[in-house]
Amino acid sequence: MSGASLPPDEPARLFDLARTSILDSAAEASFDRIVRLAARLLNVPMAAINFIDVDRQWAKAAVGLSRGDTPREQAFCAWTIRQDAPLVVPDATQDPRFTSNPLVLGEPGIRLYAGVPLTTAGGHRIGALCIVDQAPRDVSEEALETLQDLAALTVDVLEARQLRLMNTANEVEDERYVQAVQAVQGAVEADSVVEAGVAALRVVGETLDVDWVGLVQFGAGVVRVHSAHVPADLDVEVSRLEAYLRAADDVFTQALPTLADAQYVDEYALQPLAAPFPLQAEVRVQGAAWVPVGAVHGSTYLLVALRFARRAWTLNERALLELTARQVRAAFARPRP
Repeated sequence: MSGASLPPDEPARLFDLARTSILDSAAEASFDRIVRLAARLLNVPMAAINFIDVDRQWAKAAVGLSRGDTPREQAFCAWTIRQDAPLVVPDATQDPRFTSNPLVLGEPGIRLYAGVPLTTAGGHRIGALCIVDQAPRDVSEEALETLQDLAALTVDVLEARQLRLMNTANEVEDERYVQAVQAVQGAVEADSVVEAGVAALRVVGETLDVDWVGLVQFGAGVVRVHSAHVPADLDVEVSRLEAYLRAADDVFTQALPTLADAQYVDEYALQPLAAPFPLQAEVRVQGAAWVPVGAVHGSTYLLVALRFARRAWTLNERALLELTARQVRAAFARPRP
């Protein structure tokens, strides 16, 4: 079974999705209410709000389906975001795109699928509102219009949520970030996982206003620091950072290999759990970003970015860092020669 091909705007689409900060967020009543309405109004047992990430579909809200991840190649909504119009599949067992799909052959036994893309103000389709039934059926024009209205409402709720997170509406998409996402896509094709990670982070270091970016590897009691972007006068300090991470006993550092969510520090010295590390005395590290990448071959990887000037991490910067971590994680999961 082959999944849907990537949309032509994939880098910009992924960055727009990352800027929403919606992925892996907790359940929210406003989204739950929409899927309940969709199921009730359209008389179906299942409905979901799904977002299409680098290599997965993630459900923000669902009725009759579980919230969480679905491999992107199995996701019906990955086909929906390929077009502006709704996607209606009256009987998935009769559609060659889905006849061998595990979600059709097994649970939840999809027959009817109808999805409407969730399109941002930037024009990018980042996900879909969909309904599902285990019996084949047609969808009337009136029902489809209802689903489109609910999809538009979903986008309104999403954008209002994003504005609340930003606290301001003046941060706009920067073309540099979209270009960086595209460059990372090419960089992660390197032969080894470490080479792929370092190549991707080099792109990040060249795009963001940061002074050091690296990939930190924890495994079998050994810590390695793979520098991707580093000032010439700081290169000699990287070995000291590695030694510190290996020996540090402060709570913050001990927790790094098990971080589930990205951590951002704007004034490092003021963080009670973040004890000073070797670089701080010489270059007065002000900001740090610690973004979990994932585990592969017995090692856990962390994306680390440091800056020496006091400046808050912006929404766009966080979006690029976290999206890059997901792109690297997806690359790690791919078979390599």
